[in-house]
Amino acid sequence: MILNLGGRGGSYFHVAGLRTEPKMMSEQGYRRYLRESSKRELKRFKVKISKPTDATLKLEELLSEKWTWGVLPHNCASFVEDIVKAGGSAAGLYSNCPALEDFD
Repeated sequence: MILNLGGRGGSYFHVAGLRTEPKMMSEQGYRRYLRESSKRELKRFKVKISKPTDATLKLEELLSEKWTWGVLPHNCASFVEDIVKAGGSAAGLYSNCPALEDFD
């Protein structure tokens, strides 16, 4: 799962790796990531954020730390969930596996 701020042309945030720092990508970088990793975008979900300052602070906090991958309990989906929940949204995945369900 990748967090997109600003829609197409905006910024993309993603974490992948056993112990790594989250990455920020431009639209061009995101397209290159998809191409080079042989991935494709399945869906986009618009999530209403009632506390954007809190979401931004959480994003900045997570970007400043190394991320330890934990398969299902601590993965790219939980990275996005932590940010949107800090922003006041109840959006999330019940199984924490984006391929199995809708993010709503």
